[in-house]
Amino acid sequence: MTKNVPWLGGAVILGAVLLVGWGGAGEARLATAAPSAGLGALHGPSLLAGIAAGVSACAMRRVPWLALPRRAIAWLASNQSNIALGTVATACMAVLLFY
Repeated sequence: MTKNVPWLGGAVILGAVLLVGWGGAGEARLATAAPSAGLGALHGPSLLAGIAAGVSACAMRRVPWLALPRRAIAWLASNQSNIALGTVATACMAVLLFY
């Protein structure tokens, strides 16, 4: 359902923040709206952490996990000479710094 509507998650989050509010009055409304759930006051940093976790989970859902090892090996094979040059440069810098 959300594949056709990518902005739906953001709209739901924005609607929840607008409904509950950001600050004292919204916290009191949330506490009185669901006293049995024991939600208490809306904690801003926790809300932001939850939003960040949700966005991260949504982004990680789109990653083709089975293709990652194949892509990593292809990248290593195509950049083999650059990796070798970087290793030699690192070894030379280590000799210069620690000798």
